[in-house]
Amino acid sequence: MVALGVIVLAVGYSARSVVVWGIAFATNPSLAVNGSTLQLAMQFRDVMARLALMSDRDFMLSLVKLSEADLLQFRDSMHTTIAVFLNLQPSRSLLHQRIMTGVPFRIWDPTKCPWKRLSRASTGQCRRQ
Repeated sequence: MVALGVIVLAVGYSARSVVVWGIAFATNPSLAVNGSTLQLAMQFRDVMARLALMSDRDFMLSLVKLSEADLLQFRDSMHTTIAVFLNLQPSRSLLHQRIMTGVPFRIWDPTKCPWKRLSRASTGQCRRQ
């Protein structure tokens, strides 16, 4: 009988913890980011910043090292980056699109990116922070 009481208390405490976590998550989604996710995201951001500073020549020379499997992972990583950080659908193909709630449906157009960068740089909008 005591064991049954302990089990009921444990299940009740667990259920209460899940409800409290659910309410906290619903009111503040940033609580869902744990330390390891944040650390990985910051490392990813550092790598992207370093790539942005790499010369075109060095970047092109590095592409020779990519295998077919690397190219597939590279494309998937790019699609994830576009969807998560730019809030754009990575492709016109439904196979590569995501359900993105609360975000207007826009598809990433790789042909527009260089022109946007050049126009922002020429008008000084690059330093908008």
